[in-house]
Amino acid sequence: MISPVHDPFVSGGSAFTRERDRRIAEILQGVLLRSHPRETLCGLSVETFYEAAMDEASVGGDSVDAFPLTGSRIALTVADASGKGLAATERIAEVRFALRAFLREHDDPRHALSCLNDFACAARSLGRRDVGTFVTLTLVVLDSLTGEITCLCAGGEPPLLLRIGGTNRAVSVLGPALGLCPGLCYETATEQLEPGDAVLLATDGITEARHFLPGDPPGSRGSSFLGMEGLARIARRREPSGPDKRMSLYERGLRIVEDARAFAGGTFHDDACLLIARLESPDHGRALLRNVTEMKG
Repeated sequence: MISPVHDPFVSGGSAFTRERDRRIAEILQGVLLRSHPRETLCGLSVETFYEAAMDEASVGGDSVDAFPLTGSRIALTVADASGKGLAATERIAEVRFALRAFLREHDDPRHALSCLNDFACAARSLGRRDVGTFVTLTLVVLDSLTGEITCLCAGGEPPLLLRIGGTNRAVSVLGPALGLCPGLCYETATEQLEPGDAVLLATDGITEARHFLPGDPPGSRGSSFLGMEGLARIARRREPSGPDKRMSLYERGLRIVEDARAFAGGTFHDDACLLIARLESPDHGRALLRNVTEMKG
């Protein structure tokens, strides 16, 4: 007598499938949190940070990216897909790599972002996904030789400018999230960075870090969010000066994340993603750009 074979995907395989999906999502997320090789980001120092929410068993849909465009332009972005698990990871992967293609095809980042939104809407429709699924994204296109940055938001937090001397402010730019409605247009805001200035991008896992007053239950009116103003205060406090003048960009970014976590009582309640990029001297950028061009030749 031949014994039946029990396929874990069919017979009682729900737990197996959930574990399989979680492992796939973890592998994909490892790719989504990896930036382009640093030596290709001419004239720019970049550090990225990610911390998963401690109270979530599912992998989230966060992504951080930095990659070169034509000439001396570099794209910086953080993004966050609604939901958790493999479905969210799949959506953020689509958006991440489609954005690279659109930005390299279109010089105008507004056009690239509009194309990306249409792509996300089509993917939602063709994939029969829930109407409410969306992706938030913050994009900065930086010219490492001139210091000019072009900022766009698609439902994400605005970029934060970190000037030498501690003058920090959020860029005034807004825009709708990706994947909700096709045919949308996006606005840009242009700023100028000087060597030594930095720009910080973060997902709402950072800005929505919540502080509770002693004795207040979660969700009470006594709680407050860190917000962009709070993030700017933390970044100002972590400006390299005095004894910390030799602080590296990595150390500064790490301390900003640690301070945001401490504000939330030691635990992030949503996945937290942060990118910090500092403009180096034009000569440094030209030298790196020349080396990369020679390597390609």
